[in-house]
Amino acid sequence: MKKMGLIVTSLVVGLVCFGDTQGQAAKLVTVATPYRQSRLQHLHHVKKVAKKKTVSLDIVLKPRQTKTLSQLALAVNTTDSQSFKGYLTPQQFRAKFGQSSATTSRLTRYFRARHLQATAANNGLLIRVKGRVATINKAFAVNLKTARYHGKKIQFSKQAPRLPKQVAQPIRAVVGVTNLMIAKSLTTKSPAQVKHLTAKRSPTKFLKQYHASNLATSGQQGAGQTVGIISFGHVPMAAIKHFWRQAGYPQRGA
Repeated sequence: MKKMGLIVTSLVVGLVCFGDTQGQAAKLVTVATPYRQSRLQHLHHVKKVAKKKTVSLDIVLKPRQTKTLSQLALAVNTTDSQSFKGYLTPQQFRAKFGQSSATTSRLTRYFRARHLQATAANNGLLIRVKGRVATINKAFAVNLKTARYHGKKIQFSKQAPRLPKQVAQPIRAVVGVTNLMIAKSLTTKSPAQVKHLTAKRSPTKFLKQYHASNLATSGQQGAGQTVGIISFGHVPMAAIKHFWRQAGYPQRGA
C-alpha cells in the first residue's frame, strides 16, 4: 500500500457532525477561497465561462488534532526520532486526523444530488467535485468568469463560494474557483533599508526552527554542498552580501 508523507499544516481543528441537508432550505455561509475579483486589478476581456464547460473544484476539509499532526509531521522527518520515516497510509491518516467516512459520504451525497460528480480521497481531507459551469455556479453560488490578467488568461469569481451552514462546517476551503497564483516578493529595495537582522529572520533562528543547531555546533558547516534559493522577486547581490555581513559570516562566492 502506497505510503503518504505528512505535511505540517496550520488548518484549524474541526470535525462537525451534520444531518442530511438535501432538499432542505438553509442559510448560506461563505467558504474560504483565494483571489476573488475584488483582489484583482487591471482585468481585461472579462467574460462569463461557457455554461456547458466542465470544471473541477477541490473541497479541502478540516483535519482533527492539528497539534498532534504537526508534531508527527516533524517527527517522521527528523533523523533521530523514533518515528523517522514512519509514514502513514491514507487510511491511517484518516483514522487519526482526517474527517470520518460518514462525513465525506454525506458531503459527496450532497454534491451528487446537485448533479455534480464527487469523489472523496482516502485520507479524509479532500473531495474532488466536477461538473458543468452552470451547475457549479448554482451549487456554490458563484459566477465563474475568465479575463486577461497581466497578459495571462485566468478564471475567477466575484463572489466567494457559499454553501449551507451544515454542509460548510467541516470544509476548510474551496480550491479551483480561480487558477491564479499570486506570489509576493519579500525583498527590500536596498541594503540600507536593513539596518540589522531581526531575531525572527536570523540564521540562528532558522537553525533552531528546523532543529539543526546541533549540526552547526558540531562543526558541520555544509562544506561541499550547494543550496539554491528560488525568489519571486529581484534580489540585488549587494543585499545578499549585506545580509551575511550583518550575520557575521564571511562573504564567499560572487
